[in-house]
This record gives sequence, C-alpha cells and structure tokens, in this order.
Amino acid sequence: MKPMKSVSSSDVIVDASNGDGYAASHIKNAIHIPSKDFLDSNGNLKGDEELSRLLGEAGLSKEDSVVVYGSAERSGEAQLAFLVLRHLGQDDVRLLEGSLDDWKAAGLPVEAQKTVIPAAEYNPSVRPGVIAEYDYVKSGQARIVDVRPFVDFGKGRIPGSTALDPANVIKGDKIKNGGDLGTVFSRLDKDMPIVVYSDDYSQSALVAYSLQLMDYEAAVYSWGDWQSHEGKGDDSDSKYVKLGRT
Repeated sequence: MKPMKSVSSSDVIVDASNGDGYAASHIKNAIHIPSKDFLDSNGNLKGDEELSRLLGEAGLSKEDSVVVYGSAERSGEAQLAFLVLRHLGQDDVRLLEGSLDDWKAAGLPVEAQKTVIPAAEYNPSVRPGVIAEYDYVKSGQARIVDVRPFVDFGKGRIPGSTALDPANVIKGDKIKNGGDLGTVFSRLDKDMPIVVYSDDYSQSALVAYSLQLMDYEAAVYSWGDWQSHEGKGDDSDSKYVKLGRT
C-alpha cells in the first residue's frame, strides 16, 4: 500500500468507486474508473483487449505510477482495479493506505470537478497467475477458496474448495492488520498457490489481495466460468471451514 503523504504529482490516482461518490468529492486530480466497468452485463470480467482500451481511454499507460482507492477498503472496488492492472502487466500500482475520509482528515486536497487526462495507448503484457483459468483450477495445483455466501456454497461448488466469509478479512471498513489476517489464514499453506472464486469479483479480489498482503500466491477466478464448463459444481471432497474470526 502507498502511504497518503507519499502520493506525488507524478502518480496517476484512480478512484475505482461505484455510485455517485466521485461526483460528490474525490482526491484532487483523481480520474474515475468505476470497478464495475471492468465487468460485462453478466458480471464477467471483460477481455484483455477491452480492458486495455478502457484504461487507455481513461488516460492510463502501462508505464504510469498508479495509486488506486475505492469508496472503502471493504468494498473490494480498489482491489479489483488493482488486480486488473496487475493482470495486464502494470508494474507500478499500489492501493492507497487509507480511505477518502482519511485523506480528508489529514487535510489533503479534494475536489468535486471531474478530472480528465488525455487518452493514452495501453499496451498490455498479460501477467500469468493473477486471473486464473479453468484448466489450472481443474488441475488441482492450487488450494481453492470459495468466498460466496454459505448458502450458495451448499448448493454447489468447485470440488475440494474451502469456504471463507470475506467479512473475516475486514474490521470496520478496513482490511485487518497482519496479525489478525495471519489468524484468519492460519490453516492455509503458503507453499501452495490459492485461487479465490466467487460470482462477485469484488469479493474475490478483496480476499485475494488480503492473501497477497500476507505473502500468499493468490489469484481470482469466476464461479460463472466454472459453471460454463462443469455445471452447478459438486459437493464431494469439499468442506466449510470458518477460517479464524478475530
């Protein structure tokens, strides 16, 4: 994460919030790329070409230093934007350490006027291991974590998956500290990569990012993609584990 006081004029600040918050107030000079714009009408992640075009039209290039924030850490908006940028090859991208409210409380500048910067050419260099694909999930090489509501987990899931409530990584509006996250993830082996899936990319991104903060290798995946290959899923060799509430 990037401390608020270290954000500079050379950084491109991205407000990934959905809704009307950006129009009311945002960090000065922040451009608005709602995280929902990364998804199609069915909630699936758009293709790499379309995502790259979206970023370029917003004024981003792969060489930029990018700082991302959302309406709140618990929303998963900024985490989804972060993972999309990492997937497309963005090297210098970090989440803002703190919320817009924290920014305001620190006396840092905000504005309501929309920021527009010239369009750029975004040339992706897709990084493997950020957005998981069906064949990899099917292969059994990764620990599969299901972050959908438990009622959905009970109706069908990827075989061998473990359920985790995304609320377990949040305290108030923020991601828990390292000590608490260590307790939440204590049953997960750091020597095995993890794939986090849901039918809500924001929630899977929130958990995957929290895992990455704790040095796990974590990717996101879509329940919808699994269903397109396998149907409703299976309940064999799966278990519900409440991974360490704190």
